[in-house]
Amino acid sequence: MSEALTKVESVVVHAVVKLLCKRMESNPDEFIGHSKRWVRFIERARMHGTEADVAELDQGLYHVRMGHLHEEVLSELLRPQELNEETMAQVQAQAQMTAQQARANSLLNASAQRLNNAYYGNGALANTYDAYLNQQRNQLLGALNKDGGLL
Repeated sequence: MSEALTKVESVVVHAVVKLLCKRMESNPDEFIGHSKRWVRFIERARMHGTEADVAELDQGLYHVRMGHLHEEVLSELLRPQELNEETMAQVQAQAQMTAQQARANSLLNASAQRLNNAYYGNGALANTYDAYLNQQRNQLLGALNKDGGLL
């Protein structure tokens, strides 16, 4: 008799689980993203509920998440040529990095021109000049890497 009772209990879904699932159907946004409104109730129902309760909750959450995914995919299909926010942020970061690199190259070229004018023609000084340029280049690139974290 207790075996038959257990089978009947596992098929019946508790009323609170049915309420949560109805809420998922009517207000799916409350169960996705950053909303924490129902999390504690779902966790408690999972912890204390039967297998049928847990399966019903999982099914409801599955439909909510797949519905949300479906909306996102359709939205993306409707705007294939537009740049989304993440892509725009990447483009802006790349432009900023390119500008900083151009500024560093400009400073390096100015230093190189000054040194070239000052030491042109002297072999010993030319080696010093090359070493100095390498030192300046490494310092500028190190500063860009440290400050901007771009390299």
